[in-house]
Amino acid sequence: MSVWDAMRPTREQNRTLYDWLHAHPDVLTGDSFFHLSAYGQELQG
Repeated sequence: MSVWDAMRPTREQNRTLYDWLHAHPDVLTGDSFFHLSAYGQELQG
């Protein structure tokens, strides 16, 4: 098992994180990863 496989967030964890970040726009991630929606739709920004 690779480190990525062991540490990779589940779909539910991704959605929980996405929802939290979306509810807290004052939190800056500094990572373009979060421009993608955990629900499969691109976000503006």
